[in-house]
Amino acid sequence: MSVLQNVGDIQETRNYDIFKLVKGNREINRSHVNRLKEKISRRDLKEIPITCGSADANGVYPIFDGQHRFMAKKELGKPIRFIVTKNMRADDISELNTDTSNWNQKNFLKKWVDKGLSDYIYFKIFIEEYGLDNKFSVAITLLNNSFRRERTQEEVFVNGLFKVVDKEESENTIRFINRVLTEIDSSKCKNSFFYYAILHVINHPGFDRNHFIRKVEKLSAKFKGATNSQEWVDIMDKVYNKHNQGIKKFKPIRFRDFKTNS
Repeated sequence: MSVLQNVGDIQETRNYDIFKLVKGNREINRSHVNRLKEKISRRDLKEIPITCGSADANGVYPIFDGQHRFMAKKELGKPIRFIVTKNMRADDISELNTDTSNWNQKNFLKKWVDKGLSDYIYFKIFIEEYGLDNKFSVAITLLNNSFRRERTQEEVFVNGLFKVVDKEESENTIRFINRVLTEIDSSKCKNSFFYYAILHVINHPGFDRNHFIRKVEKLSAKFKGATNSQEWVDIMDKVYNKHNQGIKKFKPIRFRDFKTNS
C-alpha cells in the first residue's frame, strides 16, 4: 500500500495585498473575470486554490496559476485560498498553459514583450499600427518576409526566438495591402484568407503593384463572395489580367494555384 505524503498546505486569507500578478503572464481578461464572478456567486468552490511562488523580500506572493480566480474573488470580497510551490518558476507558467491550450499567441507576445525582446516589441507596434491585432499568423508571415503561412514560424514565435527579417520590406508590403483594402469593401475581405491570397499573388515575378491598384480602383466591386484563399486568388487574377486592352507593354501573369503553388 502506498504511503500518503503531505506535499503542500492550503492557506487562506482576505489580505489581497500579499499577492501580485506575474510579469509575463497572460493579460487579465475582464470577460473571463466577470464569468468567474457569476459562477462563484452561485457556488463558491473554495477548495480550488491558486498557486503561488515563494514570498519575496516584502512578503508578497507571485501568482503563478489562478490570476483570474484571484481577481474574481478579490472583487467579490471572498477569501483567497492558495498553495505555495517552491520548485515552479515564472517561465514555467506558459509551458504548463501551452499543454492545456490556455495560452494563445497574444499571451506569448505579452510574455516576450515584458522580457524586453526587441523583435517582439516591434511586432506589437507593427500589428497595432497596421490593423493586424487579431491576425498574428499573418503578421508573423509578413515580418518573416514570407508569402505563405508556415507553422514552424509560429512555433518559433511562441518559443521566444522570433526575428524580424526586413522591417522596411514588411512595412511596404502591409501598406500596399492596406491601400488595396481602402478601395474595396474591406468588411467582406479583411480576413486571413484575403491576406494570404494577396501575399501569394504579389510574390509572382513581374507583378506590378501600381497596375493592380489601378485595376482595383476600377473593379472594386469584384472583391466579394470569396470563402477561401484560392477564391480570392481567382478574383485577383481576373482583376489583374482581364480588360487590359490599350495598356502598353502589359504582361499578363499566370497566378499559381494557391494550395500547390504550381
